[in-house]
Amino acid sequence: MNLALFGATGFIGSAVLEEALARGCRVTALVREPGRLQERGNPVLVEGDVLDRAAVARTVAGAGAVVSALGPRRGEKPDPEFLAYALSLILSVMAVSKVRRLIAISGAGLTHAGERKPLQHRIASRVVSVLARDAYEGKRRELAVLAASDIDWTAVRLTRVVDGPAFSDVRVSTDSRNIGLRVTRGSLARVIVDLALSDTYLQAAPYISN
Repeated sequence: MNLALFGATGFIGSAVLEEALARGCRVTALVREPGRLQERGNPVLVEGDVLDRAAVARTVAGAGAVVSALGPRRGEKPDPEFLAYALSLILSVMAVSKVRRLIAISGAGLTHAGERKPLQHRIASRVVSVLARDAYEGKRRELAVLAASDIDWTAVRLTRVVDGPAFSDVRVSTDSRNIGLRVTRGSLARVIVDLALSDTYLQAAPYISN
């Protein structure tokens, strides 16, 4: 599998990169600072910005699936419009390149269309939306863009991500009543690569936790 990866230098994206390479995937990663991925196996690095259409096109070319592990830019105040714009650009390039599979990182605090969360989860979502307003709004807009797309997308909604290896007790469910309190980077990366290599949870937003 040829995998296009956005956000490869981040806390989650770097784990996805290592997992994909370990499983024999050919990974093309778009990065602004290629030096940050030295000694990370042998990915194909495209230097550039996710808001640059040409750089995104070079990254997606020849891919069987795309993984977006994008989050707020490091060292910058979260921009509520950035993630939605970046994802819209990626989707546009995917359409031209005829790539249909996309896995995107989302958050457990977000509510997918038609979903009815238990009261405690609705309260938790409200708290997150207030305490991390800009980051929450950015991810909400990103999920809205994804949900409006007709490609084979999956939005992985995360609980608290902690450092650690992959464990076998991973919960993947669209039912918020099955959410655990946290997930390790290793477990998360394994699920993301599993999804990229499969056609499960199409146009769905499952929760991931240990």
